[in-house]
Amino acid sequence: SRQMLAAVDAAAQAQVGHVFLLSATGTQREGEAAVGAAYWHSEQALIKSAIPAWTILRMSYFSETLVEEVRMSLTAGGLAALEDSRVSFVSRGDVAKAAAAALTSEGHEGAIYQLTGPETLRGKAVCRLVAQHIQRPFVLNVMRAEVLRAGLLKTGLHEVVADAVVSIKTRQARGAYDIVSGDIVRLTG
Repeated sequence: SRQMLAAVDAAAQAQVGHVFLLSATGTQREGEAAVGAAYWHSEQALIKSAIPAWTILRMSYFSETLVEEVRMSLTAGGLAALEDSRVSFVSRGDVAKAAAAALTSEGHEGAIYQLTGPETLRGKAVCRLVAQHIQRPFVLNVMRAEVLRAGLLKTGLHEVVADAVVSIKTRQARGAYDIVSGDIVRLTG
């Protein structure tokens, strides 16, 4: 959060004419421990700054992150979740293409784009797809946040990383990534 706020402040002091900020879908006011707090504070600082023009690009949950999550969960036989959340997975490449299109064209001042995938998938549907691919059972393991955190710590993850994972899973459970916008197609054609 401090780094993002410092960047916005530095841009304002340097009298930058237009700032593009990468943020996350579902951004709202959250407690400081939450992953989304940095996005909220940065968006608010940018909007309230003296910077004449700004554009916010809110990314959904990366499909590449899901693939890594699945890879790490194969031996456990399923994905950990706080509920059967709906997520519009998006590739980093599509986010990059949309950002490049916005950066190289006009008319994006004051816009907030939701960079999402073309559909939302529930966790159970993702697990069914994985099970078909690996040809063995793969399930959604729904648990309480405290149980997830304890399990992550037990695997040797640092507390900061475990807290970030729980925060992201909490964002998924509250619907932060349950949005399909079409903004990537609109920006990239």
